[in-house]
Amino acid sequence: MSGSITIELTGLEPDMINVNMIKRFFVAILLLGIAAQGLIAENQITIASFNLRVFGVSKAEKPAVLSEIASFIRRYDLVAVQEIRDSSGTAVEKLLAAVNSNGTNYAMLVGPRLGRTVSKEQYAYFYRTAAIEPVGLPETWQDVDDSFEREPFLAMFKVINGKFDFILADIHTKPEDAKQEISLIPKVINDGATLFKDPDVLCLGDWNADGKAARISMQEDFSGNWGVLRFDEAAEFKATGLKPTDVSDHYPVWASFWTNRDTE
Repeated sequence: MSGSITIELTGLEPDMINVNMIKRFFVAILLLGIAAQGLIAENQITIASFNLRVFGVSKAEKPAVLSEIASFIRRYDLVAVQEIRDSSGTAVEKLLAAVNSNGTNYAMLVGPRLGRTVSKEQYAYFYRTAAIEPVGLPETWQDVDDSFEREPFLAMFKVINGKFDFILADIHTKPEDAKQEISLIPKVINDGATLFKDPDVLCLGDWNADGKAARISMQEDFSGNWGVLRFDEAAEFKATGLKPTDVSDHYPVWASFWTNRDTE
């Protein structure tokens, strides 16, 4: 759990897209770790990404582990997760029930099982229904050339009491092919904006890439607040007796955005 995190919000290069017609940005969240702190103000939502590390029936049957993961999800308004491995489909349902066990109300969008081998994975989005709602139906990126081990999972959301709407693209690259798969992300962003007819695309997930520094390029919708949840350092987590890797070998990463703006 060492290394760095990169969060980028930037316009694409002119040769990737006609920037005179449409502006789009992406949040590239590499699930490595340095700590950063930010205060979430009024009129903001938090969007996070978390690789659950082989989340399946066995993990879902461990109450302490399930409770910790659920508590992390409840910290944020919307969480993109990776590495659900469960052919039965029951593990992610148990996780949603655990998230809502304290009376909160989250819903989820779950993608299809993806991968070239028998070890297939799913993406999912967990969202707080009082703050965010999906727009239309989610889509798995049409990978006609079989370029991704696990094709990106796209969905559009909007803030219920605000102006901000956006598209998320959840991606978990294959480590051996990370460079090639990452090079296709501009096309994923372009296709997502075209599919959902909105220029704001936030691309996040586990990219298996090693950012060398923390970099933030501001955009109007980004609040400037972001961070890494170092749950292994919290006294509450230490008191559980769990090892960090019992939960995951990644940290949740988050950023916040203004709800009363939608600068397209």
